[in-house]
Amino acid sequence: MSKRINHALKKLQEIMIEELGSDAVAVNIYMNYHETAYKVRIRTAESLKAKGISMRNIKGEFIK
Repeated sequence: MSKRINHALKKLQEIMIEELGSDAVAVNIYMNYHETAYKVRIRTAESLKAKGISMRNIKGEFIK
């Protein structure tokens, strides 16, 4: 990828980390000539505890 694309993706990552809640664990982005969409994957502390899973959020913090 070009330096401009890498820079833009890094900036987008920084913004997502700032803006998303502490239960967001992943973001999928879809882009074509006509549209752009994104989906945020959410995992709550309760759902993780029920399954015995330990996971970090998009900010890098463990979900408690």
